Amino acid sequence: MSATEVLLIDHDEMVLGLLRGSIVGKDPGANVEIARNKTEAYLLFQFQKYQYIFCDYDVLSENDYDLLTHILSSQDKSTKIIVTYYGDPDALNFGAHPTPQLVLPKPIDQRNLSALLAQLLEVGTQNTSADIQLSESTSKQIENTLKELQRTTNARCIIVSNQDGRVLVQQGETENISVDALASLVSGSIMTLEEVGHIFNDPTVINLAFREGAKSDLYVMNIGQRLMLIMIQDKSVISPKLGTVWFYARQTAITIDKLIKDATPLKRAKKSSDKNNTTIVDELEK
Repeated sequence: MSATEVLLIDHDEMVLGLLRGSIVGKDPGANVEIARNKTEAYLLFQFQKYQYIFCDYDVLSENDYDLLTHILSSQDKSTKIIVTYYGDPDALNFGAHPTPQLVLPKPIDQRNLSALLAQLLEVGTQNTSADIQLSESTSKQIENTLKELQRTTNARCIIVSNQDGRVLVQQGETENISVDALASLVSGSIMTLEEVGHIFNDPTVINLAFREGAKSDLYVMNIGQRLMLIMIQDKSVISPKLGTVWFYARQTAITIDKLIKDATPLKRAKKSSDKNNTTIVDELEK
């Protein structure tokens, strides 16, 4: 089967990173190309036809929609155009052109993007982040690991989720926090950092996103390539320093990654043959 051909057109590196990371997460075999402006897009259209084109509305509508005109004339009729935009969807205007059926509002909600990609790519048997199912025994082991991290760092709550924003295990006080919405929002940061690794041609071991607030701090890091560890810590006189929290959180991510790999030996054997799917434990075992 030929690879899925996808083109992303946007001037925002964060959006490009999130889209590419999400698409490759759903369909690891997809060929995803990037154009940051119309000129780059025109060049790519000379050599390739795409099944899916994600394009920013502002870029698409420049100069009386000349990019949209070029897409419709150069690409197959079956090509699906997904328009990303800020603002009111009712304000989108495509002139005399047919209105694209698919639109995606920005800032991009990871849950909406995940649902859209599942529909578009029709990924069935591939091993994606959404496919992870933890047994009761593994969930209990992870919960105990999170309890120890909470005790060590005095965190208010700790969450393990997949990169689609679905919470798998949580520990601590989550009242007044929409954990699903939180996981969905921060997953974009981790996916963007994952894309940075491609620039350096350097497989990711650990990515860390950190937000310092007036009353609480937020830590987010990847667990392998499919899960995230999210931790909220209230500020107090006895709060540990950032470096200390980072150290213990990293050790916890490594432990959880190993627990999941040990619980799925068949998947581990498959992963070990894929150089681009490096996990934390794989790197530490070298």
